[in-house]
Amino acid sequence: MDRLLRDLRAAFRGMARKPGATALAIASLGLAIGFSTAAFSVLDAYSLRELPVADPAHLAWVYVNTREHRPDDLSWAEYLAIASRARSPLPWRSAGEGPRSNCRTATISPSPPV
Repeated sequence: MDRLLRDLRAAFRGMARKPGATALAIASLGLAIGFSTAAFSVLDAYSLRELPVADPAHLAWVYVNTREHRPDDLSWAEYLAIASRARSPLPWRSAGEGPRSNCRTATISPSPPV
């Protein structure tokens, strides 16, 4: 125990002699711990935890295509418009097993056909 106390005193004397290096070491340790915590939190939220839904295998991504034919998320108004015309009960489900399966889809335009 006496040796540990001598080592600690010597370490603190060394840190007092070079306060810039001590501050740099403490700052880099703090940043590394903070970054590691943030990275694990993101990994945990998106990869490690189960989704908080009853049947995550039957989730579907519903989207619209833009004029440039790129997928875009639905606005709440677009969702309500599609849901009011849906022929199946909500939430929509795709038929089949597994993480992905095909569904019947339809193209919806913002104006009626001419």
